[in-house]
Amino acid sequence: MAQPGLGTEHKTKCGHVHCTCLVEPSQSYCSDWCAKHSDQEGSNEMPGKPVTSECRCGHPGCGSER
Repeated sequence: MAQPGLGTEHKTKCGHVHCTCLVEPSQSYCSDWCAKHSDQEGSNEMPGKPVTSECRCGHPGCGSER
């Protein structure tokens, strides 16, 4: 039987739309990269800042890992 607190039952998805990592409820993003690029994706008012359509957080197991 699994021990409480060792699973992912209380974790949520990283706030970056293309990231599949899970984070603790007290966190919004799994990495600084996701936090920085998530802010850029919601706005088209940042000329010269390309929108990133894939996650590059670098965490193993991320669904967007290349």
